[in-house]
Amino acid sequence: MSFITNSEHGGDIYGFEKQYGRKPLDFSVNVNPEGTPEGVQKAAAATVSEASEYPDPEQRDLVNALAEKNQLETWQILPGAGASDIIYRIVFSRRPSRAVVTAPTFSEYERALKAAGSQVSHFLLREEDEFLLNNRIDELLELAEKDPEFPESGRAEMIFLCEPNNPTGRTTDKASLLRLLAACQKKKITLVVDESFLWLLDDPEKHTLLAEGGKYGQLILLRSFTKIFSMPGIRLGYGIFFRKDWRERAELCGPSWAVSTGAQAAGLAALRESEYIERYRQQNTEERAYLKEQLESLEGIPFVSSGQANYLLIRADIRLSEPLAEKGILVRDCSNYHGLDEHWIRVCVRSRQDNQMLIQAVRECLQEGGIRQR
Repeated sequence: MSFITNSEHGGDIYGFEKQYGRKPLDFSVNVNPEGTPEGVQKAAAATVSEASEYPDPEQRDLVNALAEKNQLETWQILPGAGASDIIYRIVFSRRPSRAVVTAPTFSEYERALKAAGSQVSHFLLREEDEFLLNNRIDELLELAEKDPEFPESGRAEMIFLCEPNNPTGRTTDKASLLRLLAACQKKKITLVVDESFLWLLDDPEKHTLLAEGGKYGQLILLRSFTKIFSMPGIRLGYGIFFRKDWRERAELCGPSWAVSTGAQAAGLAALRESEYIERYRQQNTEERAYLKEQLESLEGIPFVSSGQANYLLIRADIRLSEPLAEKGILVRDCSNYHGLDEHWIRVCVRSRQDNQMLIQAVRECLQEGGIRQR
C-alpha cells in the first residue's frame, strides 16, 4: 500500500523519499512556508550546552511569558509537547464516557478518545453548507444529548471543536460559538476548542474564546506554536484552563519534562516574533486567494473550500494524491477523514512560485486523467 493512503497525517516526507527516491515539494503540512524564524532557531540551538541538565519541570519562564501575553494567571497555562500532547492529557484526565467530534476534523481527538475508552459520536459537516457549523448548533447539541448509534449511552461529556477547522479551514461564527459554550456550561459538557490555527486568521482576536473563559469553567482552549512559527519538529503547544483542578489533573496525565529545554527557549523567542507573524499573515491572505481562484478555474475541480487559515480543502473528479506524488508534490490525502473519500485533498498555501507549480501539476494530472482543460 502507498504510504500516502496509509499515513494518518501529512508531512511524511520520509515515507515519500523512501517510496519515490527524492524529497517532495510538500503541500501536505499546513505550516508557515517561510521556515522557522532565525531567532527561534538560534534560541533552541543555544540550549545544546545545557543538554546535560534536566529541563525546568514547571517551564516557569515560558509559563510566565504565556500568562502575560494572554493576560491570564500562571496556573491556567499547561505547556506540552505540541497541542497533541495536551489533547491526550485532557482526555485521560476527564475520561468522558462519550464525546462528540465534528467530521471531518483533526484525527487526534478521536484517537485520544478511543485510547481512553470513550465512545465517539461524529457530527457530519456538509459540503453543501461549505462545511460550516454556524446554523447547526442545535443539531450538534441534540447529538450530544443522544446518539442513536449508542442507545445505551447518556449525554456526551465532551465536545471537540477545531477553530479554524482542519482540514476545511472554516470557522464557526462567534455568536454560534458563544451559544454552544453557554449550553455546554449549563449541561456540564466539557468544550475543548482547538485554536492551533488561530493566528493564521486575518482577525484572530475577534474569533478566540479567550476573553469568555472566565465565565465558563467548562471551556478548555488549545494553542500551538507549530503552524505559524513553522516549528513542528520542536514540539510545543499549550492548554488554557479555566478550572484549576482540571489543569492539575491534566498535568498528572502525562510524563514529567514533556517540554525540552530547547522547546522552551524556542517558545520564548517565538513570542517576540510579532513582525514575522504579521508579514506572513498578509502574504498568506494574498496567496490563499490566488491559489483558490486558480484551482477553481480548472475543469475537474468542482469544490475548493473558502479556507480562512493557510490551507484549502479540494474535491477533484479524479484521485490526485498519487499522480501528484509521481510529479514530486506531496499533498494531504483526505480519504481517511470521516465524511471524505479519495477525491479530497488538502493543500497548504505556499509561496507564489510553489503555488504555481502545484496548479500546473494539478492541471497536468487532470488532463492525464481524461479531463480536458479550457
